[in-house]
Amino acid sequence: MTPEQLIRQLPIRPGYRVADYVHVGMPVYRITARLFTQVQKKVATIDEFLLRLIRIGVQRTPEISEFLGLDQSFIDDALSQLLVDDLLTLHSGTDRHQRLSLTEKGIRALDAAETLIPEERTYVIDYDALLRRIVLLRKEQLLSGFQIRKMGCKQIRPLLKRPLDASDLSIPDLQKAIRAILSQRDAQRFVLAVNELYRKRLHFLPAIAVVYRSLDGVEIQVAFIVDGQPSPEHDEAFARLDGVHLLGIDNDLARNAGDSVIVGEVLKEAANLPKEPNFARSQKAEGSASLAESQDPDPYHHLSNEQNNDLKQSGIALLSVHDHRALLDYALRFGKHRLAIVCPFLHESVVTEVFERQLEALLRKGVRVNIGYGMPEHENRAPSKAHVNVIQKLENIARRFRQLRVAKVDSHAKLLLVDTTFFVIGSFNWLSFHGDPDRPFRDEQSVLVSIPNMIERKFQELSDSFSM
Repeated sequence: MTPEQLIRQLPIRPGYRVADYVHVGMPVYRITARLFTQVQKKVATIDEFLLRLIRIGVQRTPEISEFLGLDQSFIDDALSQLLVDDLLTLHSGTDRHQRLSLTEKGIRALDAAETLIPEERTYVIDYDALLRRIVLLRKEQLLSGFQIRKMGCKQIRPLLKRPLDASDLSIPDLQKAIRAILSQRDAQRFVLAVNELYRKRLHFLPAIAVVYRSLDGVEIQVAFIVDGQPSPEHDEAFARLDGVHLLGIDNDLARNAGDSVIVGEVLKEAANLPKEPNFARSQKAEGSASLAESQDPDPYHHLSNEQNNDLKQSGIALLSVHDHRALLDYALRFGKHRLAIVCPFLHESVVTEVFERQLEALLRKGVRVNIGYGMPEHENRAPSKAHVNVIQKLENIARRFRQLRVAKVDSHAKLLLVDTTFFVIGSFNWLSFHGDPDRPFRDEQSVLVSIPNMIERKFQELSDSFSM
């Protein structure tokens, strides 16, 4: 079924209308866990005979060996193993000689002709990061971050407040999962405890997120269609975690509050839905301006709660590598009057046609843009062909827009400054590195500053470099 057909089958939400939909990846951790288990196994025939003989009073090794016609050393080894398995025990008799007797476990094993054997084994478990519980999925249902992004899907972040650990795995849920993994011919296993989680890899389950907006335009809700079926469990979990705010869906829809065409109305007319959803557009549509922007989004919505708290308290936050790209996108889409980018190296993989269109859109709005590049001459490093090509592209744009200044600043600095909103300074190469989370990790760190007087001082420091 098409997404449109699936959406039509969703229950009506009184007071709400469908505002948008988007293909998403639901976060699922594929965990490799080492578990303590007990295995229910049939008692071996020889062990059963030994237990029965001891139960009726035949307890001396020579008597048992003669009765069964087996070598005495073999009987000694078998009895030793039964002692280790806690099926037999030794106690002193009245004649001060030790005697064998059955333990309670040995009695139960003999009565059922079965016993429980402790084992430690490794299993692969799937853990839904929104539902916060173990789920049963097929391996082919899950996609990597690279695969889900290649499909143009929005990745739903796990929204976990702390790293996943053994305490998050419910023993009853583990028991169900192990039972489903084992074939009918396997012995039944009982999970006792989780010993270790030694591998956790984030995958994504393809789904559809349907965004509802209240008729007064204030409230936003999200429903999920997973594996072709509505998933109220995911809806409730997402709402409970405040996913609408944490993923910036409210900001995305706020920018389009005045759109004349919305998905809900189109659905009612049984027409086609928009090819590019308004909510969290795929990367191929990055930078296309919103229709009828009523307000700018929060530039920090993608940062963690801890980072946002730091900004509120001190005006400064530390950034890791994957925090940077969204800030550059914000600057290119929502800059008001000035933008400065300083980056030693330039590359065509970042300064693409989309980047050029975004830059030209800013310049048409009258935004002053300063781009500084280049290493000091004494570094004696020849520029790459891609670097030279990007300079030529930028200089061509500068000839058409006098608000753009492109200059060689001979600096190691990596800096992004937007209006009086923020500046970022650190090791991230803004115009030569994507910061793509699906590529090998690079330890690029920066400091984000949102203190107005510090932003102004930093801008004035740059003025001489661009002869403004």
